[in-house]
Amino acid sequence: MTDTDTTARPTAPEHLSKEGRELFDWIVENYKITDQAALATLTLALEAYDRSAAARRKVKREGMTYEDFRGQPKPHPAVAIQREAAATWKLLLGQLGIPETIDQRDRHGHYSGRKLRNRGRAAAAHARPEGDDQSMTLAEAMKAGDPRLAVVK
Repeated sequence: MTDTDTTARPTAPEHLSKEGRELFDWIVENYKITDQAALATLTLALEAYDRSAAARRKVKREGMTYEDFRGQPKPHPAVAIQREAAATWKLLLGQLGIPETIDQRDRHGHYSGRKLRNRGRAAAAHARPEGDDQSMTLAEAMKAGDPRLAVVK
């Protein structure tokens, strides 16, 4: 095996959405994911991310409820699909040690939310906040070029 074989970065699976492929590339680069098991887990997480986004778009387009044959309101099936896919996304990111949201620390250096507790290196990777106590998704932070996403080596 040559040096170029070990430094070759994995490419995003083509079946992922454009945003999913961008997230794949960003996560692989910033979290240095190279082993096959972690790449498979990341792919499953991003499939869940895409599924959640598709279900969210469907609910936005068709509404959260529909009327059954008796005229009674029922929850749209895509609501459950979105909820389950979001839970899968969160679980799989947790297995990789990647936070699903970026919570800022308070002035004492403590996390303002509970989402990042017990996340090990991923939680330690965040810098002290300079702004307010808002949180954003990993995708939003990535697009914004958030410096708190620097990874501890």
